[in-house]
Amino acid sequence: MKLNLLTAATLAAISTTSISQAALVYREVFGTTVDAAPLSSVNWTAVNELNADPGAGTALSNLEGNPMNLPNVGQAQVAASETNGFVFTSSSKLLASTMEYDGSIALTRESLTSISFFQGNSNSSTIDYRVALQVNSQWYASVNLGASTSVGSASNFDTGATQLSLIDFTSSNWALITQAPGSLTRGTNDQALPSGNISSFGVYLEKPGGLARFDTFEINAIPEPSSTALLGLALLAGFSRRRR
Repeated sequence: MKLNLLTAATLAAISTTSISQAALVYREVFGTTVDAAPLSSVNWTAVNELNADPGAGTALSNLEGNPMNLPNVGQAQVAASETNGFVFTSSSKLLASTMEYDGSIALTRESLTSISFFQGNSNSSTIDYRVALQVNSQWYASVNLGASTSVGSASNFDTGATQLSLIDFTSSNWALITQAPGSLTRGTNDQALPSGNISSFGVYLEKPGGLARFDTFEINAIPEPSSTALLGLALLAGFSRRRR
């Protein structure tokens, strides 16, 4: 009976500390009070199709973002305003990524459950939005996240932008992103995301014209097992051996 009670208690400890439930581990809201502020002011960087000036054609708007009044999560950047700000770009190809992520929260293709952001472009041109992940110093682009939304003027972004999400990180549908002087290219979606820790992340996009805009970049992932849970598993293994 004592063994059963202790086993039950251990199982309870595991269930309350290590059940595989996704949690919000990162959010970037691109807060700014300065119009056309450089992307570097929120510790993001950008490479365009010319691969020349990294910041050319990409900046932050100080108009209202979408959604509003959300804090940053999982990184040190403190937004000047959680209400105002979003990224906009005129580049026909763009790889925008964070420099804030320090790897303190281990992220892998297995632990990720969703990556999302809000977008709303300036005209009816279809924009190809993809999640970009860096693994082993190499960048990969996901499949197209779906139909882009046109909101017209930037002042309509706060009410018209829609959320795009990626939930599949293990299928063989990732494309290699290649950067070379004068070019930024995406291969075919025919390979799996490599195993290993993700060192950076962001947005890759291609568009025929107009302005692309995005805001509120979020990552949900399953946290690593806690020390209590690991101890509980070890105790259960010991009980199992004793009962044999």
